[in-house]
Amino acid sequence: MFAIREPGQIAKYLSGLTPNIVGLILRNLDATLCSELICLLDEGQQSKVLSEMVDPPPASYEIDAVIARMVRMEFLLAPEEEDEDDDAQLQGVGEILSLMPNDRRSSLMDHVSSRHAEKVEGIQKGMFELTDIPVMLNRNYVPVLFKELNQEFLLDLMKVLESEYKPVFDYFLDNISNRMADGMRTELEMTKTPNAEATEQLQKDFLMKMMEMKRDGLIVLERPEPEEE
Repeated sequence: MFAIREPGQIAKYLSGLTPNIVGLILRNLDATLCSELICLLDEGQQSKVLSEMVDPPPASYEIDAVIARMVRMEFLLAPEEEDEDDDAQLQGVGEILSLMPNDRRSSLMDHVSSRHAEKVEGIQKGMFELTDIPVMLNRNYVPVLFKELNQEFLLDLMKVLESEYKPVFDYFLDNISNRMADGMRTELEMTKTPNAEATEQLQKDFLMKMMEMKRDGLIVLERPEPEEE
């Protein structure tokens, strides 16, 4: 009965219902769609809905008919509104993909492109790599970023950037005070370069920290709109 709506829209509607009603609705869906919708619900609601499905009330045609009518009137026949959170949700997916290895991220984006081409642009707005920082992070936020990072973590990160992402390293040092930059260079001379495993974790932790700061409104990460020719 939900074939005409996107899973994200269905899950948004279900999230406003009580767990017992959601459980009654889901038991009438095929297993694939049911599983996808449960995954889209928030964690607190997931456990309650699953409990209702594990120990459901006896099947009742009358109850199912009432629920079907309710869903039809409240959701299926209601005007399809523009989802205001859609852009934020897609950008969130982009942020998650940013934390994945390049080959895995590329594979998933190929899948999205083939199945949901209209969603690709929104996802790409949220995706970023270390090399994107000079483009996406305004220079005014560099001091804010440095202030929020643990000093030991920052030194290890800068050591990695110095050896593997020199343009990002230079961008950071160019946009903090000369005194701080000189002090950073001195300390880096005494800092050992992290091993490969630690380097990979450092990069992931740093990207996650940037996403957290973005969500908290401390920094802005935006991919510039392409200039019109």
